[in-house]
Amino acid sequence: MLVAQKKHQYAEADKYITELQPTPAVLPKKGVMIKPIHKFQIILSILMTSSICIGILLGYTQLAELKYNINLIQKDIRELEFSIENIKVEVESVQRLDLIEQKAQAELGMQYPTKDQMVFLDLTNQEIAVYDTSGNTNPDVQKNIIVGVKETIQKLIRN
Repeated sequence: MLVAQKKHQYAEADKYITELQPTPAVLPKKGVMIKPIHKFQIILSILMTSSICIGILLGYTQLAELKYNINLIQKDIRELEFSIENIKVEVESVQRLDLIEQKAQAELGMQYPTKDQMVFLDLTNQEIAVYDTSGNTNPDVQKNIIVGVKETIQKLIRN
């Protein structure tokens, strides 16, 4: 003959096992009081951390403002450099001799002088009177000046 096997339910046994297990040695104490010095340290550390964060944020705002101002100044510099370049181009166009000559001939009706309109000076036979501060003429100074003028004229003619 065969014996029927019993089915055991282990759920009830698990309840007894968890009740019998030892509890951990460190249990949180109920109604633990924090000492006033520790409260002060916690508050002080929170204040210091928040003040450091605020200081960092203020530093970043100042940096952002300075960068904005720098960008504005650089923009002004670029505009001024552009206007300087425009003015240089205008000055170069005004200083070109061929443009000045064309403008003088076209707008003002100017022409180069003809040989009839030219006057030449002959200084070879002329005496130049030199007066000193008292109003008297000095012949030695006159001769030196005449010699100097003749030499410079001869140098110009040679070149």
